[in-house]
Amino acid sequence: MPSNPDKAVLVTGANGFVGRHLCAHLEGQGHDVRRIQRSGDLGTHSWRVSDLAQEDIPSIAFDGVETLIHLAASMGGEASDPEGAKTALMAARVVRAACAHGVKRVIVLSSVSVRLAQDAPSKARAYALQKKSAEEAALSGLEDGVHCVILRPPVIYGHGARGSFGTLLALVRRAPLLPLKNADAPRSYLSRANLSDLIALLLSASDAQWHAQHGKAFEPHDGADVSTRALVRMIAQQLQRRVILFSVPKPLIRWAGRLTGKRDQADAIFEPLMCEDIEVLDTAFGWHPHEQMPASLKFLKRAADRHDP
Repeated sequence: MPSNPDKAVLVTGANGFVGRHLCAHLEGQGHDVRRIQRSGDLGTHSWRVSDLAQEDIPSIAFDGVETLIHLAASMGGEASDPEGAKTALMAARVVRAACAHGVKRVIVLSSVSVRLAQDAPSKARAYALQKKSAEEAALSGLEDGVHCVILRPPVIYGHGARGSFGTLLALVRRAPLLPLKNADAPRSYLSRANLSDLIALLLSASDAQWHAQHGKAFEPHDGADVSTRALVRMIAQQLQRRVILFSVPKPLIRWAGRLTGKRDQADAIFEPLMCEDIEVLDTAFGWHPHEQMPASLKFLKRAADRHDP
């Protein structure tokens, strides 16, 4: 049977980049959404938990909850957790609490970097290892009868995005000349709207579908790979800015990234990153992305028209 619409959904990391959009999207579809957040204003069904690795989620937050959507992760690099080790502790603690309160379904947001680390362990980055540990912690914390699906997206973009997408956006806004002409490797991306649609679909999936896909990891994406060079041009078009691309040796860009502490972002400019075929998610849950670039970048023009940052 599909998920009961009368059952609530609990979202950790609800005030983050993905969480804010997801909660609004699910509420727009009539779901009873409970928010767990470490900062920001609290609403009627919101609770503040500063450190999910050490603090309990209030029991009342789990009342009537059928599905846990675990988005929260440690902000690696902070003084309280410089290595990001709390990410796995958070996943384990939250999943155990959810099971103890009768939650039957768990969605864990991870990263495609986990699969890349599994494919090439010698090149695994700290972020990938943190996410891998969190996946393992979540799965080990499950009780019998509780089903879990892991989502491993590539870069997620949308209004307010940071990371590599935010860096490219800032560069296009500020620099008319960019050394990215030879950044032509294909890369997968996922719009925040597509991710929210997928999670909403998972909530309505049948018990049989969840049982069949239990413990599996999926790599949602927009369905069309885009090079960094092409993405920069599409961003510039949305912002109505002229940008000139020129070539420099790739090792020079990578060296600059290491020098400035942005190694991963510099490497991502030139390295290919392709997710699994989108048909895998179609077969499992009947999902297809509803938007692709450049149409999915129209939020940039709207933000520019409003003079939003």
